[in-house]
Amino acid sequence: MLSGRVVNASEQQLSLILVGNHVVQVPRHELERAEDMPESLLYAGLLTGLTEP
Repeated sequence: MLSGRVVNASEQQLSLILVGNHVVQVPRHELERAEDMPESLLYAGLLTGLTEP
């Protein structure tokens, strides 16, 4: 399973950017399913303690 943001999509493949800015191309024929996830890709608590400038 991969979790990332779709940065490019064609009839043949999806390009995902993963945590760490690593881009992977996944051929559509290898996909079992693709779905939107309600969770953020940010690490839990990453923004805790930050204030607005």
